[in-house]
Amino acid sequence: MSTEIVLRRTTPPVLHQMQSILFCHWKALLMTFKELLNTPVATIVTATVIGISLSLPAGLYTLLQQAKAFSSPWQDMNHISLFLKKETDLESINKLRTTLQTLPHIEKITHITPQQALQEFRDYSGFGEALDSLQHNPLPHVFIIDPQLTLHNKQQLEQLFSTLKTFPEIDIAQLDIEWLQRLYSLFNIFYQSILLISILFSLTVLLVIGNTIRLNIENKKEEIIVIKLVGGTNRFIRRPFLYRGLWYGVYGGLLAVLLVNGSLWVLQTPVKDFLLTYNSPLQLQFMPVHDTFLLVVMSMLLGLIGAILAVNKHLHNIELE
Repeated sequence: MSTEIVLRRTTPPVLHQMQSILFCHWKALLMTFKELLNTPVATIVTATVIGISLSLPAGLYTLLQQAKAFSSPWQDMNHISLFLKKETDLESINKLRTTLQTLPHIEKITHITPQQALQEFRDYSGFGEALDSLQHNPLPHVFIIDPQLTLHNKQQLEQLFSTLKTFPEIDIAQLDIEWLQRLYSLFNIFYQSILLISILFSLTVLLVIGNTIRLNIENKKEEIIVIKLVGGTNRFIRRPFLYRGLWYGVYGGLLAVLLVNGSLWVLQTPVKDFLLTYNSPLQLQFMPVHDTFLLVVMSMLLGLIGAILAVNKHLHNIELE
């Protein structure tokens, strides 16, 4: 009776395979980190180019976000001023006010009498002596309407304004929000411009990282050939270069954050002095945490993408030889 011995190739457990893969990636990550530290000049130059390229759109975006925050209180400055006819008597004025209070989308009605308006003009204009020479008060009764609507409800706001103009007691109605609409249109133009600048500078970062990785591949060309001859796979050869591009992205992103926050710190005092002339306590703030994190992550992705493009192209060229 013969004994048949069957040798079977056993595969390692899934957990063991994952541990091996993670160890290889961790080893490549540390190796590329040490290599970049051993070439500080080249690393600093590349990271500086990346940081400057990313800091411009990031800084413009941060400034625009804060400028929009400064203007946010103005969104509620959409008061409607109703100037009543001079011949309107007090009873008609009271009836009109009662009627206005029943209209939708009206939060508050402020009645300014001619005496109050004249006194306010006297206090702020500096023409007190000239006003004393007037034989009668030329100012009318005024209703200041505070709508519940903002610029986001532009159509409803205009409908309310059109309704208020139809009352026979109203002489002049004013809704001064065109300047605010222009301001937000200008913000939209700036946002589109920053998006375009970001795309252009992102392409610059890809080119810089791609060219840097290409030079690294050329410098290690003989080493790559030897690794291929002893059976090294493209995945094994590609991995350190990808992590090198990732590290470039990390360094460039962190430098971009420092440049943006440093610029904001320099501008903080003059901007604060300017806002104080408008009695505003607001001041420039550093980049928010989520924007900082997003900038670094985007820089890492750009570094990784640039490295992938460069490695796939130039390793293929080495294979052809």
